[in-house]
Amino acid sequence: MNSLNKHSKLETSKNLKHGILQNLAKIAAKISLKYNVNLHAFIGYYKSHLVKFAKANNPDYSIVELSCRTGIDRRYINHYLNLEQVSIKYPKSRLVLNEIKRVCSQSNKQHIPKHGPFQSFDSICETVVPGALTPSSIAKELVRLGNIIDKGNKYQLAVFSYMPEKNSVDQQFRILTTELNNLTNTIIYNFDQNNIQDKQFQRNIFSTQINPSDFKDIKDECSQVLSDAKDKVEKIILQYEENVPVDTHPVFGASFFLFGYENRHNQDDTNT
Repeated sequence: MNSLNKHSKLETSKNLKHGILQNLAKIAAKISLKYNVNLHAFIGYYKSHLVKFAKANNPDYSIVELSCRTGIDRRYINHYLNLEQVSIKYPKSRLVLNEIKRVCSQSNKQHIPKHGPFQSFDSICETVVPGALTPSSIAKELVRLGNIIDKGNKYQLAVFSYMPEKNSVDQQFRILTTELNNLTNTIIYNFDQNNIQDKQFQRNIFSTQINPSDFKDIKDECSQVLSDAKDKVEKIILQYEENVPVDTHPVFGASFFLFGYENRHNQDDTNT
C-alpha cells in the first residue's frame, strides 16, 4: 500500500511538472508567433543562458558537470559560455522623456523651457543623449507620440509614461520581455526568502465567478484604483532618484497590470 501511494505521488509530481513545462512552452510559442521570433536563435540564447546561470550558481563546476546539469553536450559548453549577448538599447526619446519626468517631478511643474543652459529641453538632450539626435528631432518625436505638447517657448509634459507605438514590434517585444523578467525575478526571489519582511510585494486577485458581461465595468473601476496607486508609487520612486545618468544603479520599481479582459467575449453559450 505504501509502495502504491509512493508511486501515485511520483506520478502526480511528474504530471504536474509536465503541465508546468507545457504552460511554459505555450507562453514561449505564443510570444514567438506574435513577434516572429527566430526559433534557432531563441534556442541558441536559451542554451547560452542555461549554461551561464548554471556556472554562476556553481562557479566550481567543470565542463562535464555543467553538461550534466544542463543536458547540453559537453563539446558545446564553452561555445555557449562565450556566446555574446546583444545589448538592448532604449529609444533616445524614451531616455529624454524619463529625464523630463524627473525634472518636472522635482520642480513640481508640468513644463520645461525649450532652451537654456539648465533644466531645459535642449540641456536635457545634451546631457542624456549627447550627439545622438538634435533636440528638435527628439522633440518632434515626443510631440508626435503625445508625450509632450508644444507651448511656444516651452514644452508641457502630457503623458508621464513612454507609450510604445502600436505597430512597433521591437518596442512591444522589449516591454514584454522586461515585464516577464521582472515578474520572474520577483517570484524566484520571494521563494528563496525565509523572512516575510524581506519578500517583495506580489499578489494576484482574480475570480472565475464573474460574468464576462461585467468585465468592462470591473476594468474601469480597477483601472482607476491602480492608476491612483501608480501615481503614489511613482512619487515615492522619484523622490529617491539621484541626479545621475540612467542605468547607473540596478533597477528597482513596481508593475501594475490587469489581466483577463481579453476573455470578455469567451462567454459560454449557455449563459447567453
